[in-house]
Amino acid sequence: MTGAPLEGARVRLRPLVRADAPALAGFVNEPSVRRTALLAGPVSVRDEEEFVLRVRASTVDAVFGIETLDERRLVGVTGLHAIDRTSRAAQFGIFIGLPALWNRGLGTDATRVVVRHGFEALQLHRIWLHVFSENLAGVRCYEKVGFVREGLLREAVFHEGRHHDLVTMALLRRDWPGAGA
Repeated sequence: MTGAPLEGARVRLRPLVRADAPALAGFVNEPSVRRTALLAGPVSVRDEEEFVLRVRASTVDAVFGIETLDERRLVGVTGLHAIDRTSRAAQFGIFIGLPALWNRGLGTDATRVVVRHGFEALQLHRIWLHVFSENLAGVRCYEKVGFVREGLLREAVFHEGRHHDLVTMALLRRDWPGAGA
């Protein structure tokens, strides 16, 4: 992803840079962050430097660092993955890497900004995601933005010693609350 940062009411999304790698490694190595996200750990700073280089070069991913508007501090990562230009669809992903900032609306705002970017700039038709069924805060966040539950993938992921159900959710451009705005 290149270009101007994208802003919401609370967050600013900007391209990741190599200098973000230490913070990213800290986020991904935080057990409470990994518990709610489909993230594997532990990772090294070098692993995260390679991740940044990979997503910056990708033609099928639009990945952003999430900064707070007030402090311009990196607090997480979000983006669209596996962008399918034929079907005009992509998978959404997000995590706020600082648990002290959870439940403050940053994730919801970042989700809205990415969805707007996906539908307006990338001309997507469908944005979908998977979320752990027990991640009730995540499900509520996605529902606030307009995502609809489409199904349940029973025991689809083995994570932290057990199998987890995944909820599949999606938002179609025509159903997006910003479609008529």
